[in-house]
Amino acid sequence: MKKKQDILIITTIILIIAYVFVNNQEITTIIKNSALLWFNKVFPSLLPMFILNDLLLSYNLDYYICKLLKNSGLKFYVIIMSLLSGSPSSALIIKRLYENEIIDEKNASKLLSFTYFSSPIFLITMLSSLFTNKTIIIKIILIHYLSNIIISLFYKIKINKTIIYRHPSSFGNNFTQAINKAMNTLIMILGTLIFYIIISYIIENVLNLNSINNSIVKGLLEVTQGLNFLNELFINNKLKAILATIFINFGGFSIHSQIKSIIADTSINYKYFLKGRLVQTLISFGLLLILP
Repeated sequence: MKKKQDILIITTIILIIAYVFVNNQEITTIIKNSALLWFNKVFPSLLPMFILNDLLLSYNLDYYICKLLKNSGLKFYVIIMSLLSGSPSSALIIKRLYENEIIDEKNASKLLSFTYFSSPIFLITMLSSLFTNKTIIIKIILIHYLSNIIISLFYKIKINKTIIYRHPSSFGNNFTQAINKAMNTLIMILGTLIFYIIISYIIENVLNLNSINNSIVKGLLEVTQGLNFLNELFINNKLKAILATIFINFGGFSIHSQIKSIIADTSINYKYFLKGRLVQTLISFGLLLILP
């Protein structure tokens, strides 16, 4: 089975390479446009939050929250930090807790189910270009956060040991490390974004998709390009809101690849993340139809 999987992957990669060589000019343009999309929409919304999130960790925010809220503190801490800084920060935080043996692999996997959040700055930036009605923007964002909170109610997180106070080093050292970590994560995001945008371009041209199907493929592969493409479609706001909600809450295979990459050297189970996104998408879709 493994050998068949290897052959399938190798064949697919070779076909992609051949397509890139034949359409080199178009692919070069796509890469440049993808990098601009990352620089204009993703980079400015995620960089400050990644840096601030790491600084808060360095100065023991997790310790203070867990001390204040006792047993529910860890769960609240991961949720609030993931919400503020956006994906894939949740996986980075959970991996750090797992490696420090504060939680085991089962509880780390559970946390992955309900801690996927897009950065509020990112969502405001992207949705503001789609909708002039601020009520729709706020509704989509609140549904995104609420759906995760609903999923979290079904999981109880147990910790192996109490988080201890860590004596922080100098602010200058912490700040430099935070910048380095943030840039490494953002470069990984750039790489996966470009890869999945190229894949969506190939699918679009090979299958000759119409605009709606094309937007669905783009959004399911990579959230940023999916939301960006919706801006070019002449469809009513209700359908646009439904598609945007699906893209945001599923996360796109680009996000899924980033999460798998982060937890690859651990025994944390990615299937919990996948299940969580499918359930979150269904809950969000239902809330979008129910709420006024």
